[in-house]
Amino acid sequence: DEVWLTGPDAGPVGTVALASPVHDGLADVIVSIKLSAQDQPLAIGSADGPRLGALSLPYALAEDI
Repeated sequence: DEVWLTGPDAGPVGTVALASPVHDGLADVIVSIKLSAQDQPLAIGSADGPRLGALSLPYALAEDI
């Protein structure tokens, strides 16, 4: 599925790479998105789709990738 920005600048900004159901209709997902979208409100499938919430990575990302 595509990952979308929500709100007035809605549009696709990435894709779901992996998803796994957790409980109560929730899932853990790994997404690939544009860096400019990382602090924006995101949804899956469309701007009106299920909302994504960010979790912190347990490691640092390389700055040059």
